[in-house]
Amino acid sequence: MEKMYEIKKNFAFLFLSDTSCDIWSLGVIMYILCCGYPPFYSMHGHQISPGMKKRIRNGEYTFPDAEWKNVTQEAKDLINEMLDVNPEKRINIDQVANSNWISVSLFFIEIF
Repeated sequence: MEKMYEIKKNFAFLFLSDTSCDIWSLGVIMYILCCGYPPFYSMHGHQISPGMKKRIRNGEYTFPDAEWKNVTQEAKDLINEMLDVNPEKRINIDQVANSNWISVSLFFIEIF
């Protein structure tokens, strides 16, 4: 329980008392679904490390070409907007739903 408190304390700046933390979490999930691994991870195999905390705080992640070459720029743009480290600048759920990537995906679902 103490470890969870430590994680929350270290990342509290990412979240406000609204849904922006949910958008950030969805951005992480979307990243994982697109490539198979999370945008932030420990370089040494730990659950969490000081380097990983720093990368999360600074929003340091990449889209390595090997896994991301077939993913559209619209999807990458949406992930970037969802993982903005400033909760006040992070997009909201309406903006996610109306994003180009979601809109185009829903269009193709409707016609098939």
